[in-house]
Amino acid sequence: MIRTPLLGSLAGIFFSALLLASPAAATTVRQTSVDEMLGACELVFEGEAVASGVEESPGGRHVFTWVEFAVRDVLKGPPVGSRVRLHFLGGAVGDRIVEVGGMRVPAVGERGLYFVESLARRQVHPLYGWDQGRLRILLDPSGVERVVSADGRPVVGLTPPNAIRRPRGALSEGVADELELDVGARLEDALSAVELKAQLRNRLARGS
Repeated sequence: MIRTPLLGSLAGIFFSALLLASPAAATTVRQTSVDEMLGACELVFEGEAVASGVEESPGGRHVFTWVEFAVRDVLKGPPVGSRVRLHFLGGAVGDRIVEVGGMRVPAVGERGLYFVESLARRQVHPLYGWDQGRLRILLDPSGVERVVSADGRPVVGLTPPNAIRRPRGALSEGVADELELDVGARLEDALSAVELKAQLRNRLARGS
């Protein structure tokens, strides 16, 4: 078995050609904001992960885990049809295992809002700011779709544009700035997916 861990700055150096202009240099990720993601991403969509697998890049140089999403709603981007496939660096092919520290790949069955930096350029992580570009959608006890962070913290609000709480250049804690979290809140207290999508569309309409 060949196990290749890609941790810290090593991944950023070894795969710099893949990262290009990505804000995430590997496992140390720069803090971003909702407005920045909306402006920089090629595609912002709501979807559900319906399939996944692992493949090698042409020539076998890299290993990627791919996740296919059923597209439920497109907030920004070109017509992509009913399916979108995203590639995350790492995975296992035969006895070859490539690991990227801090990489959390959406599992089949996950529903959420996803901020995709580029559809054409394959990168270490396809989502802008890694977990910052991934907001999960869960059903509350009454059946309302609610929004939580990638690690499950309820998103209870969205601050006004450019109301940045953390200094520019700060390191990410997994959630984009302008998203208000409350770790003690119930799921029912989180913004509904309908509410958050309406606010994001308003920002896009204003040219955010």
